[in-house]
Amino acid sequence: MTSNGAQSRRHVGSPRCVVADDQPALYDVISAYFSVWGIDVVEVAGDGDEAVAAVEAHQPEALVLNLGLRGGDGLEVLARCADASPCTGIVVYSECSDPSAMARAVRYGARGFVSKEAPLDELARAVGAAAAGESYIDPRLNGVMLEAAASARLEWGAA
Repeated sequence: MTSNGAQSRRHVGSPRCVVADDQPALYDVISAYFSVWGIDVVEVAGDGDEAVAAVEAHQPEALVLNLGLRGGDGLEVLARCADASPCTGIVVYSECSDPSAMARAVRYGARGFVSKEAPLDELARAVGAAAAGESYIDPRLNGVMLEAAASARLEWGAA
């Protein structure tokens, strides 16, 4: 079981992935790059509603989600995608470095975090990990994630 109560899925072979970003040039590059890594991009989504619909339709092993995606609050979109496909490993791919937002993203079901400043190798590694039911944090975000953990302890009253 994962932290959000969903059964994790171990994927063998090429993971299927939805890419949700509102920059067409970026998702075209990501799609082409992922094919080299053996990741099958089954659909790209340009806004929050498209992302939820694509995840619901394909039930992919992974979702790459930009929290700054137009068409809704990124955290709300993340939660809706997690509800639509609980076994999908969600990787946040964003410029967001707000520890509170990162803590909420974990709470809503994110399994991976990659900065948009990272090389695409990091994103591919995160997708592979998320598709296998594992977690992945871009090393550039370690400090932010530590702050997120501290923020979560304060916000949710954990000791």
